[in-house]
Amino acid sequence: RINFNGFDKIIERFELKKVKTIGDAYMAVGGIPDLNSNHAERAVLAPKEIINFVKGVNFQQKAIGNDEWHVRIGIHSGPVIAGRTTNNFDIWGDSVNIASRLESSGRMMKIHISEQVKSLLPPSENVSEKQITNLKNKGELGTYFVVSCLASSLCIFDRFLSNALIN
Repeated sequence: RINFNGFDKIIERFELKKVKTIGDAYMAVGGIPDLNSNHAERAVLAPKEIINFVKGVNFQQKAIGNDEWHVRIGIHSGPVIAGRTTNNFDIWGDSVNIASRLESSGRMMKIHISEQVKSLLPPSENVSEKQITNLKNKGELGTYFVVSCLASSLCIFDRFLSNALIN
């Protein structure tokens, strides 16, 4: 069973809003209601921390003989319908579906973003080269992976890192 308490604290620290968990899926949103903020940047920074958190949990999982956790993260920016159902906050719409498709077509321990998200990020945010991704029931979309930087001057793109690990 997955415990999302660590995710909750990270989401709160980056001033995003948890929407819900569905089984092993965790949904959060930025930019509601602060449309003019740096919500896209915070929506990328929080998953970076979530990946670091999961890596830390994996050290513990491995030490006690349990399977490691792996996350895939999809982020899209666009209009949503937001509201309350009974006592819970929820969001609906095409943007939610696209984010879900980005997650499912992504890679483990990577952040998969749409062109819309990239256009809202500061130039200092490193992303992979654009790729065309076929999203189920959505067609082709320009997407990127957020690049992990090991040091300010040394960034390793996902495809180079994968090739190095294979060789």
